[in-house]
Amino acid sequence: MTEKQFQELCSNTEIGTSLSLDLGGKRAHGRFLGCAPDGVVIETDGRVTIWPLDLLVNRRQDYPTPLYS
Repeated sequence: MTEKQFQELCSNTEIGTSLSLDLGGKRAHGRFLGCAPDGVVIETDGRVTIWPLDLLVNRRQDYPTPLYS
């Protein structure tokens, strides 16, 4: 992900938006919580994780919002 793509993601994505992210072949589906200086903050399976910007690929943003019980 380029710096420009990162800035667009951070400024145009609402908190709670469903994301599918790829990090070196490892994929996560979760909710967007915000941006850190060096990554994207998401919630997956009830855990908050920062995915590093330099390794991140944003695949899609159209997955249904995950439901947690």
